[in-house]
Amino acid sequence: MIVWLSKKTTYYIIKKTKPTYSVDMYNYAFFIIYSTLFFGVFSLIVGIIFHIGLESVIFFCSFQAIRIYAGGFHSSKEIYCEIITSSLLLISLLLIKLLIPIKFTFFILLIVLFSTIVIYFLAPMDSSEKPLTKDDYMKFRFISRIILVFLLLLVFMFFSFKNNSLFVTFSMSLILESVLLIAGKLKQLLSSKNL
Repeated sequence: MIVWLSKKTTYYIIKKTKPTYSVDMYNYAFFIIYSTLFFGVFSLIVGIIFHIGLESVIFFCSFQAIRIYAGGFHSSKEIYCEIITSSLLLISLLLIKLLIPIKFTFFILLIVLFSTIVIYFLAPMDSSEKPLTKDDYMKFRFISRIILVFLLLLVFMFFSFKNNSLFVTFSMSLILESVLLIAGKLKQLLSSKNL
């Protein structure tokens, strides 16, 4: 659906204007814009249903910030990508909703520390769907580590202030990214064994 919409928008732009960039560049740009909007609105709607609207926006923005540069699992088909991403966002938001009142803060903090180690060592992860050049790899590694440190500081700040709502929200963005990096690494290992 998102690929189809991206191609239709690109076709419209090329038909109406003199394109500055290649068709693939427009398709990719519109794909990023539309998928971010789609999953952002999806997260907000789920957040409103779960009565965690603000937390859902904060979670989505912090997760997107690290995901863009850290990478991780990518599905080979768009429909699988949409289903997996929607499911993971739904599960993450449900966990945020359930964990805010329970206050398993020390246990969550341990998981966040493990997630931080995973992100630090595995990011950025490219894939056959999104290969990185050597320069991009170095740039993305630097940026992903800066974002990681910033998000980790927010986690510790809200942990210190005993603001469980924001502590759990920022923690979940790091936990989800580490899950995607581990899944991406497993996919790479399995595909290399099949060669």
